[in-house]
Amino acid sequence: MKVLFLDIDGVLNGHEYDALAESCTIKKECITNFSKILTQTDARIVVSSAWRYMISRGAMTLRGFEYLLRTHGLAGIQNRIIGITREDLDQTSKTERGLEIEEWLRDHPEVTHYLVIDDMDFGITVRGHPFLQTDGTTGLTEADADKAIRMLRGSLTQRVK
Repeated sequence: MKVLFLDIDGVLNGHEYDALAESCTIKKECITNFSKILTQTDARIVVSSAWRYMISRGAMTLRGFEYLLRTHGLAGIQNRIIGITREDLDQTSKTERGLEIEEWLRDHPEVTHYLVIDDMDFGITVRGHPFLQTDGTTGLTEADADKAIRMLRGSLTQRVK
């Protein structure tokens, strides 16, 4: 099974804060690019973004989160979100996310290939995770999507057991 560890802010948006909505707004072009990755790789999604707190704290279910992304135009999302990483134990740590991903993978030996897509390296590369870093001001570009597809199809993301 192929898995994408997905950050939202800086990947599906460019950190543009909407004061009225009290959140960052998702960009259509980023959603289109992410849809391309899903349809061409058949990858599953684990939410590693801080947005996972909506799920872990009960404000939303995994299916509800899928619906949220579908309403923003994400194609191929149906039954693709399979989990979230745990909540941060240390809110000040700059390496916590890499550890959370490592722990999630430890509990899911069925993963054969994976890729982390994020705009910030919170301990991702130091732990040796395959990583596609986006520009946080623009989000996921078409070139990023093409690179992610190549990475998920190649040996760079193959899990070493």
